[in-house]
Amino acid sequence: MKVMSLWLRLMNTRLGNAIEDIAASQEIERELRAMAARDPLTGVSNRKHFAEMGAIEVERSQRHGRELSVAMLDVDHFKAVNDTHGHACGDAVLRLIVKAAERELRSGDVLGRVGGEEFALLMPETGLADSSAIAERIRERIAGQVLAWD
Repeated sequence: MKVMSLWLRLMNTRLGNAIEDIAASQEIERELRAMAARDPLTGVSNRKHFAEMGAIEVERSQRHGRELSVAMLDVDHFKAVNDTHGHACGDAVLRLIVKAAERELRSGDVLGRVGGEEFALLMPETGLADSSAIAERIRERIAGQVLAWD
């Protein structure tokens, strides 16, 4: 009986360790999936994730007969920023643009970096007039940003 009790305790400990290992592996997998969906510089959706979200939203808008808008944001003269001030400055500009844009976004909107200095905005449940107003607010907010760089 004593041997059986010891064996059961050992198996219980091993099972508990295995469950902890599985939980840790699942958490690592979730973190890796989240990292794979994000642009490492700006933190917004990367091109692949944006396309996946776009496909989901197009299907949803068609199924429910609801509006969906997409806007493109392209940073003018970005090459000149990199050439004149260096890539670290260009990276800071992109992060500044994303922060400015995110202040105007709603919880269901998706901002993605789809090119070097190109971003796309997915706006579910949004028609042309409202999406134009959102895009203009984003443009104004970005235009009002100042980056001090030496």
